Amino acid sequence: IVERKKMNGVWADCRFTGKSFVIRLAKRDWDTLYLLLAHEFAHIDSWDKTNKEDHGKDFGESYAKIWRIACEED
Repeated sequence: IVERKKMNGVWADCRFTGKSFVIRLAKRDWDTLYLLLAHEFAHIDSWDKTNKEDHGKDFGESYAKIWRIACEED
């Protein structure tokens, strides 16, 4: 969790360092951070798929899967 001013206007981001994934979340209330974390995990989960759109079909499917896990529906 990072101070908002260090995030250059984005609420969250993620990247692969070559060894591990790094997720940064701009400091906000806990409910918002929870939503942002699910969103960024969906990016990571969908990155190995063939469709490389940031918010395409694979991302949507990953987001739905992660959201079900977060809500304990699976």
